[in-house]
Amino acid sequence: LSLLPAISWAGPVDINKADAATLAKELNGIGMSRAQAIVATGLRAGATAAAGVVLAASLATTLAIAISYAKIITLYESLHTEVVGGFPLTLGQLAFIPNVVIWTASWLVGPGFAIGTGSNVSALGTQLGPIPAIPLLGALPTGSYAFGFVGLLVPVIAGFLAGALVGPGVRRRLGAEASGSAVLLTGLASGVVGGVILGMLAWASSGAVGPGRLAHVGPDPWAVGGFAALEFALATTIGLAASLRRAR
Repeated sequence: LSLLPAISWAGPVDINKADAATLAKELNGIGMSRAQAIVATGLRAGATAAAGVVLAASLATTLAIAISYAKIITLYESLHTEVVGGFPLTLGQLAFIPNVVIWTASWLVGPGFAIGTGSNVSALGTQLGPIPAIPLLGALPTGSYAFGFVGLLVPVIAGFLAGALVGPGVRRRLGAEASGSAVLLTGLASGVVGGVILGMLAWASSGAVGPGRLAHVGPDPWAVGGFAALEFALATTIGLAASLRRAR
């Protein structure tokens, strides 16, 4: 008879253990799916924001070249290259334009870029020393701009739009779990992704093009990546929150 209580309790204990294991597995699955959704959305938002800045930089570069066309032609004429020397010079500059686009993106993000040690070209002002007589450099901004800070709005707008675009996807993937913490984590992930992308592009477009002062040309990748990460994280979070609020 003493064995009956033990037998009577054995079944429920086994069932409770099984239920607890099933519940833990389900919770773990929910947590993993939530983390995957946050990471995937952060990747999309960060890449979209970075692409938006590069697109804006391409348009800004084209506009700067068009506005400075007369100055660029004057520099061409001062070199007296004629057709034989002008053709390879033009080809070299065309090959260099992708780097210039990334420099413009760095200008829009904030840190700007350098054309030689001790120089700086940013949205808030330009400090240049002697620079190579390359016609394309005639499109460089000079002096300070009273409205240069307007360029700094580009990454903020790009981040906000990226957050607004991926917002519906966050709601579909997370549903009721699209809480404030999920939005914040997604915004942080997008900032890291966008910052890494622009930082790597800045690193690829910088380096030495000659001796002396020209040993340092291009943007600082750490500064560009850091500024972009901060701007994208804040703007994307706001865009996500606005999108989710509107969907409700």
